[in-house]
Amino acid sequence: MDEALSWSARNNQVKAMSQLVNFGANVNSNPYCGTPLLWAIYSDSISAARWLLDHRADPDLKHDFGGSGHGGGAVAMHLAAQYRAINCLRLLLARGADPQVTDDLHNSTPMGWARFGENQDSINVLQEFGVKEM
Repeated sequence: MDEALSWSARNNQVKAMSQLVNFGANVNSNPYCGTPLLWAIYSDSISAARWLLDHRADPDLKHDFGGSGHGGGAVAMHLAAQYRAINCLRLLLARGADPQVTDDLHNSTPMGWARFGENQDSINVLQEFGVKEM
């Protein structure tokens, strides 16, 4: 069920997500090197991300998205900044996700991930929310 929840989150299928959680799927599971929230962020699926946060998905839960050598110890904010998931980035910031958290692999903040990826849209959103360089 956790795998199905991740796929549903990636595809913004909120109705299916609700049924899966009712049957026991875990909103903080990590079946594919990323929680359902991470997969929603990856595809900028705002409805799925909002639903997951409303149902206790942890936005600051560290993960290994993309496997070893890529997203070691990163969180949803890192991924949103890297992939220009602007809608989800705004949501995470509005919901109090930690914008200064560092990943374990590069010791970088979400702003660092946005700068590395040359994602000006993400940089602008982070600055709009008052996120400073570290």
